[in-house]
Amino acid sequence: MKIGRQYVGKYVEFVWRDPIGGTRVDKEKALRGLAALSAWRERGVIDDITEGVVRIAHSEASGPGGETDEGMYSWVPETLITEITVYAPVNTEKEGG
Repeated sequence: MKIGRQYVGKYVEFVWRDPIGGTRVDKEKALRGLAALSAWRERGVIDDITEGVVRIAHSEASGPGGETDEGMYSWVPETLITEITVYAPVNTEKEGG
């Protein structure tokens, strides 16, 4: 699936298909196509798409100075992504003041 630049900066959940290699099975029982791939569900903010690879930020950390200096990321080739859901922020302010 082609992931457009409109997703950068958005909190998303996407499903991607993970190739499995080297599994020994009887020839008659060997799966084919998408049925042979595991499915992963990733959640976080897409913060980069470069050379067809989507980087999703799961968490970030900062020291006492407040500047972000490390984080947890995943990288997934966009061609392996089969579905994507974009989540919108929820307004938590109380109505009427």
